Amino acid sequence: MTSPSSPVPVAVLDMGASAIRLIIGEAGPKGLVRVLEDASRGVLLGRDAFSTGVIRSETADAALSALEGFRTLLGDYGVERVRAVATSAVREARNGDVFLDRVKARTGLVFEVINEAEESRLVYLAVRDRLAKHGAFKGAWTLLAEVGGGNTDLTLLRRGRPNRSGVYALGAIRLRQQLGLSRHTPDLRASMLNRYIAHIVDEIRVDIPLHRVTHVVAIGGDVRFAAVHVLDRDFTDGAPLDVPRDRFLASLVVCDASLRLGALIDLAVPGGRLGAEDFERQVLASADAVGQKYKYDRAHGMHVARLAVQLFDQLGEEHGLTPRDRLLLEVAALLHDVGLFIGLRGHHRHSQYVLSASQIFGLSDIETQIVANVARYHRRGLPDKSHQAYMALDREDRIIVGKLAAILRVANGLDAEHLQKVRSVTLTRRDHTWLLDLESTGDTTLERLASTARTDLFVETFGRRLLVQERGVAG
Repeated sequence: MTSPSSPVPVAVLDMGASAIRLIIGEAGPKGLVRVLEDASRGVLLGRDAFSTGVIRSETADAALSALEGFRTLLGDYGVERVRAVATSAVREARNGDVFLDRVKARTGLVFEVINEAEESRLVYLAVRDRLAKHGAFKGAWTLLAEVGGGNTDLTLLRRGRPNRSGVYALGAIRLRQQLGLSRHTPDLRASMLNRYIAHIVDEIRVDIPLHRVTHVVAIGGDVRFAAVHVLDRDFTDGAPLDVPRDRFLASLVVCDASLRLGALIDLAVPGGRLGAEDFERQVLASADAVGQKYKYDRAHGMHVARLAVQLFDQLGEEHGLTPRDRLLLEVAALLHDVGLFIGLRGHHRHSQYVLSASQIFGLSDIETQIVANVARYHRRGLPDKSHQAYMALDREDRIIVGKLAAILRVANGLDAEHLQKVRSVTLTRRDHTWLLDLESTGDTTLERLASTARTDLFVETFGRRLLVQERGVAG
C-alpha cells in the first residue's frame, strides 16, 4: 500500500505526427523525476494531416486502439494525473477538434493542442534536465534542435537561457507526404529535398543567427538513429553522444531528451524546477527577439515596460490581477510598437496582427492573444464589441485586456518623445482622483499632455480621474 509520503505517479501522453507516446514517472528526492514507463505506438497521423488535411477514420481508429491500451497501463500504475498533448498533425488537421472529441468520448482522455511556443518550452525543460552540467548546454550560443515527423523545433540558448525560438515545417513524414517522394526517382527525390530544405533554412536564418552558433544539441528519434550509424555507438544507455567536432562546424551533442519528458518534468515538478524569476527572464528574452526581428525601438519599449509595471504594482489592490498578468503587461509594453515595421498609419492594429501570429517562449495561445490585444489598445480607439479579435476572448480575458491596456496607454504617453525622460512614477489616491507624480529629467510637458490624453480607458476601468503632475507640484 502506498504511504502518504510516497511519490504519486504522473503521466504524459504525446500525440505526434508519427506515433502516440506515453511516459509515466514520479518526482523523487530533491525534485528529480524518475521514469517508470516509456511506451510508444506508431500511428501516422501526420501522413493524413500533411497530405489531405484530414485525419482519416482508419487512422483515428488506430489512434483510439493505442490510447485504450495506454489507458489500461495508466490504471495498472495507479496514475491519476495525466497531461495529454497533441502537436502539429492534430493542430493542422481540419477535423482535429472532432477527432479529439471522439478520443474524449471513447477513452475519457482530454488532449490539449499545444502551440509551437509551448513545444519549445517543454523541449527546453527536458534538455535542461538531461544536460544541465554538460558544457554544450551553457555554451556561448547553443542551438537546441528537435527533428520530428512534422516539424523541426529550434531554440537558441545564450549561456543556457532561451534567447529565441521557432518551429519550422521540416519533418520526415511531412516531406514524404507533401512532396510525394514515393512517386519520383531517387535523383529527383534528392533534388526536391535539397530545394525544400534550403528554402526552410533560409527562413530559419531570418529568425535565428545561425552564424553565431557554437554548440548544437540535437534530439529526436531520427537524429538518434542517424547518430548511432555515424558514430557506430550504442545509444541504449541514454547518455549524450558527443559527435567529433571535425565532422561539423559546431560542437554537436545528441541526447534522449523529448517533449514528453519535458511535459513530465513540468507535471511532476510544477514549473519544471524553473524559478519564476528565471522563467520571466526567458519570456522577456524571447519577446525581445521578436522585437528585434521587427526592428523595434528597444529603448522605448523597455522604458514603457518599466513604467507600466511600476503602475501595475502600485495599483495592485485596485486591479486584483496576478503576477502572470504582470508579465503579460510587460511583454505587451515591450512590443507595443512592433507594428511600425509594417507602417506608421494604424500601427497599433499592425502590432495586434504581428503579435497574434508570433510565438513567444512560455506563452500559451490565449496569453499570446491577450498580449496582442493589449498592444492593440496602446493608442487610439478603446476596446469595442465590434473588434473581432477582442471579442474572440472570453469575458475574464477581456477584463484583463482592459485593465492592462489602461495601464499601458498611460505608460506609453509618459515616453511620448522616446527620450526616457520620466524616470519613475508614484501613484496615490486622493478622494476621487488618482495623483500620478513624475520623477523626471528635462521638460516633460509633452509627456504629461500625452499621458493625460490617454487616461480615458484608465478612468473608465478604475473609476477615478487621473491627474499627471511633476513631483511636488500641486494638482
